[in-house]
Amino acid sequence: NMGLTEEDFTNISENFTKVTFVVTDGYITIIPLEVIITVTGNTKEETYDGKEKEVTGYELSANNELYQTSKVNMTGMAQAKGTLVGTYNMELKAEQFTNTDENFKATFEIVDGYLTINGRGEGEKILVTLITDDVERPYTGQVYSGFGYHAEGGKNVNAVAAALNKVVDFMSRIIVPISAGAAEGTSSDTGITIDGVNYKVTGLSVDVAERDAGKYPLTISGDMVVLDEAGNDVTDQFAEATKKEGTLTITPMPVTVTSGSSSKTYDGTALTNSEITADRAWGEGDAVGYNITGSQTEVGSSANSFTVEWDNAIEDNYTVTETVGTLTVTRRVVTVTANSYSKMYGESD
Repeated sequence: NMGLTEEDFTNISENFTKVTFVVTDGYITIIPLEVIITVTGNTKEETYDGKEKEVTGYELSANNELYQTSKVNMTGMAQAKGTLVGTYNMELKAEQFTNTDENFKATFEIVDGYLTINGRGEGEKILVTLITDDVERPYTGQVYSGFGYHAEGGKNVNAVAAALNKVVDFMSRIIVPISAGAAEGTSSDTGITIDGVNYKVTGLSVDVAERDAGKYPLTISGDMVVLDEAGNDVTDQFAEATKKEGTLTITPMPVTVTSGSSSKTYDGTALTNSEITADRAWGEGDAVGYNITGSQTEVGSSANSFTVEWDNAIEDNYTVTETVGTLTVTRRVVTVTANSYSKMYGESD
């Protein structure tokens, strides 16, 4: 308003003696200037590595250079975050922003911010090598099974990224050793840690169950599935697994079989000995017998020979050492006594 009052006016005309002033105050109205404020959320692109990524913040711009963007207040968060491959929006809303400058009537336009996590391309996928170690076990008649596997691997960096990061040593810089595995006898899912991120490898097993002596490949079967800590399937970020499969070797059981020894004086009948012993128990479930053929009748010595009868057992599961006893027949001692006789000299016999 101008602030005009009756006291601001006086009559200077002599033609009027009494003048009453009625004052209607003047004013000016300043209408707020309309302004469009554009809120542009920040954006960011990352490559999947199993770790949570984040982008925050925004930029303000006005279509009138007189407007100071510092007059804008914001409530809530300007943030987008995620771990898996995909795009995560900030989801900014105009209602989050207010104009504090009364000289302007503001309209907010939102250009939402976002985070994009790109998948790992060919040549950049995470490497995993699945390994079964060589195992040697003795034959016992029991079945060997339940073998596990372990893994080695890490991130694979493409040539461009390697150059930018001055990665020159492939084994020490690109392949980061990781520990994973189920102990022999417990075939289970395998936990692995790559660059501080925990994963679980599942869908695989070592389906080997062997009893007999021989060599058997410890083959890893199934389709590898990799889960992150939240249980999300991230297999597509891993290269096809390389396998280094070992061998199960079951060695034959060494057994020493000994036949008995005997001796006697010759009596015209055959000397035999059916005693026979093994220095250890045969394999579980194996039935083994013996055929003892040693025999000595005449004076002298001979081997108490025998053969092993394998019944349901398999000969190749054993390395048999035969210790053969001796059968000895000694001479009979015979004493001959002549009769006494006497006569006079000259007498006929």
